[in-house]
Amino acid sequence: VKVTDFGIARATTSSNTISTNVMGSVHYTSPEQARGGVVDEKSDIYSAGVTMYEMVTGHVPFDGDSTVSVAIKHLQEEIISPAVEVPDIPKSLEKIIIKCTQKSTAMRYQNCEELILDLKRSLMDPEGSFMSGGSGQPASDATVIMDTQEIARVQSQDYLKEYDDPDDDDDYDYDERYDNRYEERRSSDGKRYAGRVRKEDVNPQMKKVMKVLMIVAAVIIAFALIFGVSRALGAFRTGTDTTVEKDTKVKVPDLLGKTESEAKEELKKYNLGYQIIGRETSDKYDKGEILSQDPSSGTEVEKNQTIKIKISTGAEPKEVSVPDVRGKAQANAQKILEDANLVVNTEFSFSDSVENGSVISTNPEAGTTVEEGSSVTMYVSKGKEQISVPDVAGSDVDTAAGTLQSAGLNLGSEVSSEYSDTLEAGMIIRTEPEAGKKVDKGTSVNYVISKGKKVEMVTVPNLSNKDESAARQALIDAGLTVGDVKFEYSSVTEGYVISQTASSGSQVEKGSAVGFTISLGPEKTDGKDEGKKDNTSEDANDSNDVSTYNEN
Repeated sequence: VKVTDFGIARATTSSNTISTNVMGSVHYTSPEQARGGVVDEKSDIYSAGVTMYEMVTGHVPFDGDSTVSVAIKHLQEEIISPAVEVPDIPKSLEKIIIKCTQKSTAMRYQNCEELILDLKRSLMDPEGSFMSGGSGQPASDATVIMDTQEIARVQSQDYLKEYDDPDDDDDYDYDERYDNRYEERRSSDGKRYAGRVRKEDVNPQMKKVMKVLMIVAAVIIAFALIFGVSRALGAFRTGTDTTVEKDTKVKVPDLLGKTESEAKEELKKYNLGYQIIGRETSDKYDKGEILSQDPSSGTEVEKNQTIKIKISTGAEPKEVSVPDVRGKAQANAQKILEDANLVVNTEFSFSDSVENGSVISTNPEAGTTVEEGSSVTMYVSKGKEQISVPDVAGSDVDTAAGTLQSAGLNLGSEVSSEYSDTLEAGMIIRTEPEAGKKVDKGTSVNYVISKGKKVEMVTVPNLSNKDESAARQALIDAGLTVGDVKFEYSSVTEGYVISQTASSGSQVEKGSAVGFTISLGPEKTDGKDEGKKDNTSEDANDSNDVSTYNEN
């Protein structure tokens, strides 16, 4: 395995640097630039050719894993014709790209003026085979890769400068300025160069061949110039020689109604080009078809002339007013809009005022002027929004009203009440409709309120003219309990009920306590009865204690 140094090893440290003297992107660098050789206008022409190649194919001609590998390809590999990937590329453009990217600078355009001239010719004659500038033929030595001696000289160019004085008879040309900075190089044949370059290293036979070729080329150019000038002056014309002029004339074909691609193929048959100068609406020609041409069909013109064409963008759209379809059924509304040459898009939404399946509105609104074929969005009602009734059982009325309102519902005015063993009075037992049922938004929800636990009512008995014992029993028999029992002096016979805390015949809750007062008889005033009165009072207190006990 041999590793050959082309003088670009330093490029591995940078994606842009080709050498220490010249900067540029490695994908567009010329071979002489990659070698570190002389860079001039022809190097730029090579780079322009690579750029045109990329514009045609979509990628650069050479690519690799490193800048070194790409640069070596520029030195060693020939660029594949872009026509391989793009078969319909104009023949002239293909040749221009190939000429720009020749390895040898002598085979390229010698200046940018020549390149620009051929590019202009390519616009007029895409399939032409013309070429400007350059040698036109490869040099006798067309090898792209230099021999080992030339490589060594190129690699040493930073340190060596060759002086080739034709009057110098010495075997070597020597540059004393670089004598101390000389770096010894070895070529593949083992010879050493030390600041000197032998003139004999250049093949003398090659010099002779090049001189002969230059003389021949000069003679050919001279003859070509003489012929061109003479023909321009009419030296080669005769009275009957009209064939040449006729052959340069062609009749312009009829392009009206054809597409751009069809017109291109038709013009190619007559060696004519085309240029689009505008696009206009047309009621006669469909979109993409040619509506006018200049010169018109049948006109005789020179070959390679450009025909100017205009392309139709289709008929000018008509304007229409959006019909009013609000409140109409969906199917009917859609037909009305489509009959107006509008494209209908349908969306659905809830509505409190428009019934399910009818149109709420359109966008653009009814009456808006739009172009035919425009899109119109039709909003169709899904009816009122359905909401689940929230569960407000166990809440008071105010809390329930707030919960229903937050859900989009209202608290109804129809109220009923029931006893409840679990809910206090005033609490909501349930709603109508019941919790979880779907109803329209804004529906009023009625409710049932608790009256508390259900109790049994009993009638209070009449305790008058009953003694204490009989009064107690009457209350117990009625389902009541004995309340406070009091004693007072009264004109009523002693020992009988004077009054009761709950009136006779009234309705009270079963188990309620009812108290009563027992008569002590008339109050005594003489001394004989003092002791008895005291005893009676004591007895009354005892009886009161018993009453309190019974009540408890």
